[in-house]
Amino acid sequence: MTHADGREAVRNSCVVCGGLVFGGPLGETDSHTIYAGSLDDPDAFQPSIAIYTRDAPPWVTIPPGLKQFETMPAAKEDV
Repeated sequence: MTHADGREAVRNSCVVCGGLVFGGPLGETDSHTIYAGSLDDPDAFQPSIAIYTRDAPPWVTIPPGLKQFETMPAAKEDV
């Protein structure tokens, strides 16, 4: 997939059910998005940022102190 700013990313799906498991910027090895719904134990991980907060429904609670972005951060350095 290609972001609006031209950066490319990859999404990896489960070969059995087709559900999204993880993804990240193409060519990056230390920056990945893990889809919480794919985890057996979501409590094993803590979020480090909140992205696309502009689209969050009113019932979503973002943990206090979590860095927030209305859209995808433009660069890794912004995170």
